[in-house]
Amino acid sequence: MGLTHAYRLEHLHRPLLTEKLANLWQVGYQGYYSVEHHTGRDEYTEVAIQLALVWSKLEEFRKHGVPE
Repeated sequence: MGLTHAYRLEHLHRPLLTEKLANLWQVGYQGYYSVEHHTGRDEYTEVAIQLALVWSKLEEFRKHGVPE
């Protein structure tokens, strides 16, 4: 069974996003990552942007490790 964990990413700025994802990465989190957006405006676009940010950060960790 996989673990799940959620952060409301629309409120996370990039430095905080890096910190939260790094915390999960460093403890070996093996669950699912997801995002939500509930403003009623451009939700598909906003979710796509948020997912791209998460994907990009996780790829950065995979390739270069977690920053100190």
